[in-house]
Amino acid sequence: SFFEKNIFLDESDLGNSNRLSKKDIYINQKLNKKEYGKLILYSDGSVYSNINKPCLGHINKEKMELDKIIYEAISKNHWLQSRPNVEPCKNCIFNCLCPPLSNYEYTLNRNNLCKINVT
Repeated sequence: SFFEKNIFLDESDLGNSNRLSKKDIYINQKLNKKEYGKLILYSDGSVYSNINKPCLGHINKEKMELDKIIYEAISKNHWLQSRPNVEPCKNCIFNCLCPPLSNYEYTLNRNNLCKINVT
């Protein structure tokens, strides 16, 4: 109930927002700008694009090069996972106006933290 009251979006939240440019909307269609280009390196050599997603590889164990790890992040859609590509958001007309998928959604295993009724 805390998330529904304080975090969830509704149509008025999206309508009151003048902060999105055409460029922002296009970017929201293609990639997750909160995650794109980020890598997390643990002391054991494991590399993640997000701590809530599977490991991309291990630098120390496999002698993986950075370009292979980046390829893994892109090919497994770690950086490219956007609302138009996930259920139920891909059926919503507002999917490119909403903020990118977040750790809240990954942790709760729910792609839409909103009150918008998708039909």
